[in-house]
Amino acid sequence: MQLVADGQNDRVRSAPGILKIFGFIPVVGPLIALVGFVWQIVAMVVAVRHTLGYTSTMRAVVIVIPSLVAINLFSFIVGIVIGATVMPFFEISGP
Repeated sequence: MQLVADGQNDRVRSAPGILKIFGFIPVVGPLIALVGFVWQIVAMVVAVRHTLGYTSTMRAVVIVIPSLVAINLFSFIVGIVIGATVMPFFEISGP
């Protein structure tokens, strides 16, 4: 098993995420962001498969999907907590 120490797999895995920048464009923006998201998942599976030396793609998928769920759940919870603590400072008071 050969591990890549220079972070090359991380750069390859993260590169499609740049397409999320175009998410603000009406109509096509969300589609472009979705393509970037799917491309990023595929790149993550390929990077995990290569880094861990798996011969089966399914083994890499079994690693990536729960990790993706955990990362998104954590991001959601942090967003709720930060949103709940920041929002009282931005309330608009009436006359």
